Amino acid sequence: MESASLTNAEYERLDAFQIKALRKMLGIKHSYRSHVNNKVVMETANLRIILKRGETIKQLFDKLINRQINFMAHLLRSGEEDLTKTCAINHDGSRVSAGHKRTGRPRIKWYGQVMKACLQRLVSLGILLPDWSEYIRAEEAILMVHTAATEREI
Repeated sequence: MESASLTNAEYERLDAFQIKALRKMLGIKHSYRSHVNNKVVMETANLRIILKRGETIKQLFDKLINRQINFMAHLLRSGEEDLTKTCAINHDGSRVSAGHKRTGRPRIKWYGQVMKACLQRLVSLGILLPDWSEYIRAEEAILMVHTAATEREI
């Protein structure tokens, strides 16, 4: 799933599946009948389960985004002989382009989604400003992601 490029609707379907499974395990009926919202279901599940080191159950969306960011960082750190890296990104961290434009609507690109998530992670860590696009170019931001990945900050 780290290499999957999903739409927002598909991410929402993953989270809905997780909530549906938690409701089934906890014996909570559908929200239409029980009037229990999804936030309460997650809180109830976290109270009933004991995880190592005080961890909590996270939404599948967040877990998948974290795995994709970790995979991108792994690709950026890997050597030039890595076949996965040569297929996905250039040596400078930019996206490998196909060289031609497809007809129809633009396709969802894994690189664009994950790079956006990496930049949001840098903003949350305080490395980038929230309005970074006003001050630096996208190429410089990609270079910052590349540097943060090699220094294992993301």
